[in-house]
Amino acid sequence: MAFNLALITIKVIIFVYQVKKVVQAYFEEAKWCSEGYFPKVEEYMQVSLVTTCYHMLATASFLGMGKIADKQAFEWISNYPKIVKASQVICRLMDDIVSHEVQYILILMHGFLKPTEVAMPLLERILNLARVMDVIYKDDDGYTNSYVIKDYITTLLEKPVPF
Repeated sequence: MAFNLALITIKVIIFVYQVKKVVQAYFEEAKWCSEGYFPKVEEYMQVSLVTTCYHMLATASFLGMGKIADKQAFEWISNYPKIVKASQVICRLMDDIVSHEVQYILILMHGFLKPTEVAMPLLERILNLARVMDVIYKDDDGYTNSYVIKDYITTLLEKPVPF
């Protein structure tokens, strides 16, 4: 089995470039954190899409694919094709949503465990509203596409929850 050293070199150079981009993006995020800087959404997305590591991992996955991952394939992926960008956006948003859910759960727990200035039923209302938002937006935009939550509303009106 003959190896094409030039092709292997090109593949590795493209992969290393992706790794460098990730390291630079991590550095930028660390700088924001240490300076207490909150970037605008566009600036955040530009950097945080890179820190999903999606482009780098997609490139790395090509390394062991043999002949099908030729020079043209590596040039294609290094040009940031739309499928990679779209996948990065999905990955970033999913990660941010889960991260924020964990943060919110911790905040909610803190709000319930630590004595507060307001009565518990008021805190329960806030928690219940968060639960409603989860139902409305869990699988689809139930606010815009109300047919998604129609059965929930019907059930609530037919069988109200006692309080």
